[in-house]
Amino acid sequence: MGQTCPPLRYPHLATNQRCQNCDNCRLICPKGAILKNGAQNIIDPWACNLCLLCQQVCPANAIELKDLAES
Repeated sequence: MGQTCPPLRYPHLATNQRCQNCDNCRLICPKGAILKNGAQNIIDPWACNLCLLCQQVCPANAIELKDLAES
């Protein structure tokens, strides 16, 4: 069986179901922290510096800032 990652315990960005896979976020990310995962882009929390550029260019509002209590 595959292992799952433990919940993140610090503020981070995450994509939600509204992601249209338009690549705006991936193309603007200065850290290359946004990766393709099938029909949705995902954000690598270890590479992301929380600059929020991706959130600003997302036409679907699919990028959310998660706080300490959310995984």
